[in-house]
Amino acid sequence: MDGKAGSLVGLAVVSLAQLMVSLDVTIVAVALPSAQETVDLTDASRQWVVSADALAFVVSAVVSTSQQVGGSIGAALLNTVSAGAAAAHLAEGTGTEQVAQVHGLAVASATGAGVAVVGAVLCYLLISFSPRQT
Repeated sequence: MDGKAGSLVGLAVVSLAQLMVSLDVTIVAVALPSAQETVDLTDASRQWVVSADALAFVVSAVVSTSQQVGGSIGAALLNTVSAGAAAAHLAEGTGTEQVAQVHGLAVASATGAGVAVVGAVLCYLLISFSPRQT
């Protein structure tokens, strides 16, 4: 794909994203008066609904982007670890190429499991300890 076609695709993606944001805001603006009446919201609470909707939209986009970037980086990192471990095993001269590949995959699997455990421990620590009240 040349530069001009790539620019047009990028423009189309950004335009579509802006259309989705505009549609979301329009739907909330149209539905909000009847929702306010049904749930007995005050005018101040109405602003919270608009803010919460915008925040949910942003959080959704950030989570999706993070998953894509994390998946790419994670796969690349584990492939590098696997190749490095296999190359080190071959350099030692202790086995065949198949044994080195299995060793590389085992090291990459252990690395991935270690990263998952560290992530789980960090999540537990963040959830279980609440901030101090001043």
